[in-house]
Amino acid sequence: GVIAAMRAGARFDHTLRVNMALFYYDWTGLQFNSLIAPAVSVVSNAGNANELGFELNVLSKPAKRGTFTAGLTALSSPYVSFPKFSPNNALIPYLVSSPKYNPASKTVDAAGNELAGAPPINVILTGQKDFDLADGADLYIRALYEYQAKTYMEPANAPIAVRPAVSLINASIGYTPARSHGTVALWGKNLTNQI
Repeated sequence: GVIAAMRAGARFDHTLRVNMALFYYDWTGLQFNSLIAPAVSVVSNAGNANELGFELNVLSKPAKRGTFTAGLTALSSPYVSFPKFSPNNALIPYLVSSPKYNPASKTVDAAGNELAGAPPINVILTGQKDFDLADGADLYIRALYEYQAKTYMEPANAPIAVRPAVSLINASIGYTPARSHGTVALWGKNLTNQI
């Protein structure tokens, strides 16, 4: 395959850093392994796919001992050629009405469908505040928000095999005693119970 990328970055008075990347992948000779029935696996030759993406990362330190980050990734990732994808037998009832489905061979022409497992949008935001305590110890509080758009999990892009868009919130608090290299932390993951 061919990989092309352009990157650019800038720093603003040590309080803001911005990095951007535009990339293009031309995948050739892709294969996809499908479990079409219990204990029956088929490898489908996917041909090729293109992936065009944009990535933006921002780090800001607007106040002493405070840090904010933001990241955005946007992807367009279609299969260019995938004439005979063999889907799992459980997916076939969801594909029979598609003009891309071939009932004689039980295959799907996946050309134009989104690459499996490639979310079109992913956003991550974090904020952390660090505190210097009087005895020389350190304390931090951190929050993270992540959004991932709807993602197809197989090349036929069957509506039943889709991971819906999800928003996650994680948080943590940590304490490092004075003159110590270890930190004690309490984590809260998926605080809104989205998955």
